[in-house]
Amino acid sequence: MKKIAAFLLIVLTVSISGCVIPGTDVDIPFIPNVFGPKVHQEVADVVRIKSLSAIPNTIPSGSTTRLIAYIENLGTETIPQKDFDQSSVTVELYDFCEGFFTFQHMNCPGEAKEESCKIKLLPLQVSEIDWTLKAGDAQVKTICPQDGMKVSVRYPYKTFSTTTITFINKDEMQRQIEQGRFKQTDSDISIGEGPVKVYLKVEDTQPVPVSDKEGEQTTVIALVVENKGKGYVVGDSSLGTGESEVIITDLDLKGLQPKTDCEIQNNKKIKLVQNKRKITCEFVIPDKVKKTPKESTLRLSVGIKYAYEFRKNVKVTVEPKF
Repeated sequence: MKKIAAFLLIVLTVSISGCVIPGTDVDIPFIPNVFGPKVHQEVADVVRIKSLSAIPNTIPSGSTTRLIAYIENLGTETIPQKDFDQSSVTVELYDFCEGFFTFQHMNCPGEAKEESCKIKLLPLQVSEIDWTLKAGDAQVKTICPQDGMKVSVRYPYKTFSTTTITFINKDEMQRQIEQGRFKQTDSDISIGEGPVKVYLKVEDTQPVPVSDKEGEQTTVIALVVENKGKGYVVGDSSLGTGESEVIITDLDLKGLQPKTDCEIQNNKKIKLVQNKRKITCEFVIPDKVKKTPKESTLRLSVGIKYAYEFRKNVKVTVEPKF
């Protein structure tokens, strides 16, 4: 009974606006939009090591083993994307206890260089790469490295997103309030594929009231960047980025201009701190938007480009000969 009473109290005390349950089209009237914007998000880890195995994983001294990696593109674009024509997906065997194990050869469907293989991946393609290694003499049972031989995958990527922002004429807003039909709205955010997500977040309550009868009017927008994948943002000389850095691209704010100096701008390098970063700026609303007779929705967009790396390991046991 207490829960029912609390719910009825909420309904009775709120007279305007409503909300939509996230992930659904269910509209709950008379309740404020406490859930935030609708966010549509595509897959994060577009490239993965589908499997990594050593065959055999236990060998006698002086024998060979094959490390087999299957690299998969889970996305809808060829990787590298068209913006990175001169780049590739680089798959590399490293920390394989060199000196005890000797690298013999590698089967690479792309460009091979020592223990490294450069490839391109079509959408949903799986590519096989394998390395043959020969073990040295072991006097005792040996696992080297103790945590396993390691394979890294590095690739450049661009993630893109769109965000809506809605404005309302102040007179229209007052009219709707008086008629009891004013409703708070929120952004619809669509975030594309890629391990590092980026989007613009409108910090003001929407719809944002505007009027051409007043002077300068502003709205507050944040740029949010977050690593949602299982790897790391790494430095890349071809992109000109350092460790944990991404570059803002394809920024389109539909005429909104920063009121003061702002880091939200094209070609600006942004450094992530603990895999995320949020930058907030105040933007001046253009005159065209201030002249909105009723309501107006703009579709803002932004992208980031970066280099990404993830890793996997597999153990090989070498037994002595008796």
